[in-house]
Amino acid sequence: MDKYASLGEAVFYSKQIKNIWRLLDWSDRDKAILLSISTVPLLAGYMAWLWFTQTFTQFGLDYISPSGARLTYAFAFLSQLCWLGFSAWGFLLRRFHRHSRFYTGSVIYFYGISLLFIGHMVGLYNPLLGVMLLGGSLTGFILFDYWRVLGSFLLSLLLIILLASLVGAGILEYAPLFISDPIVKGSVSVYWVFSIILCSVPFVVTVFFAVFILLNRWRRREAKIRRLSATDPLTGLANRRSLFEKAEYELARVRRNGQHLAVCMVDLDYFKSINDQHGHAAGDFVLQQISRVFTRELRDVDIVGRIGGEEFVLVLPDSDGEAVLQAVERCRRAIETAPIVLADSREQLGVTASFGVCASKGRDSLTFAQMLARADEVLYQAKREGRNRVILWKG
Repeated sequence: MDKYASLGEAVFYSKQIKNIWRLLDWSDRDKAILLSISTVPLLAGYMAWLWFTQTFTQFGLDYISPSGARLTYAFAFLSQLCWLGFSAWGFLLRRFHRHSRFYTGSVIYFYGISLLFIGHMVGLYNPLLGVMLLGGSLTGFILFDYWRVLGSFLLSLLLIILLASLVGAGILEYAPLFISDPIVKGSVSVYWVFSIILCSVPFVVTVFFAVFILLNRWRRREAKIRRLSATDPLTGLANRRSLFEKAEYELARVRRNGQHLAVCMVDLDYFKSINDQHGHAAGDFVLQQISRVFTRELRDVDIVGRIGGEEFVLVLPDSDGEAVLQAVERCRRAIETAPIVLADSREQLGVTASFGVCASKGRDSLTFAQMLARADEVLYQAKREGRNRVILWKG
């Protein structure tokens, strides 16, 4: 029993991990919930650093202002209550399967504003503030709607200008968390420098994670687009454009080396009657099974493509006429002797195909289009002579 429970837990957690990697596909509501939840431990970590620094380090005794620390603790507590409220709000929306642009926008704007307070407490002229603004904005642009994140970023910049103006006018104190500046010429606190680096890590990691997911998604989508643009969606074989590109490349290669290449046109016999009697779903299933026959019977270097309807093209490089005929005949027999069983009715369909072959001879000057036209010509000859046969062009 424990074994099955452990297996179930492993499956559950593996699904959760996969779901995290699909973060960009989440709804804005769920992304906002994640942002709300993750901000709580982030603020708690900063407060833990402040408590440790103030209680156990000489840096805390020399530089931390007790009144500034109390103000920071108070803001952090209120901010965490707000983030817990945002989390509860989001889970309530999720429970009732509701989405709210107001909720998402509130989370985005509050995130930017809440970070500014930390920046003000440690001093606006501080690399940590730049990392927070840059990290938060980049992550927001990746995860959320462009205009709302841009609005939050511009609002943050305006507030920074306002805070800087108030500090410059003497209305607000600069860096109220500190008694004196821990970084001045001739006196640099190594502890503070490493603290800034440590506090910047969550933002850097968040940006790295978001960008990594984005780039990984782009790579997978680009690979999928390339694959879809080069393959026939029904059979998975090369489509017409991909087939012509590969065939032209192979033809040029064998011509340079003085080798042989053959092109074979294939047409399934009486295929229209299959669609008429059993439906197009059965016809699609037949085409899929025939494509598997070709990939099973031919070599890895051979090219198989579907150019429309029930017509296939085989391109066999580095093969002379005799070898080509043997390979094509092997395919013809495999199709003829293996009835296709329909999945729904379990009915067996006997399928045959006609083949027209054109083989090049060493350094022939025929183009691929010309070879395909000759293969098509003898294919129709095979049709006229009774179908289910292979004919080699001998012009």
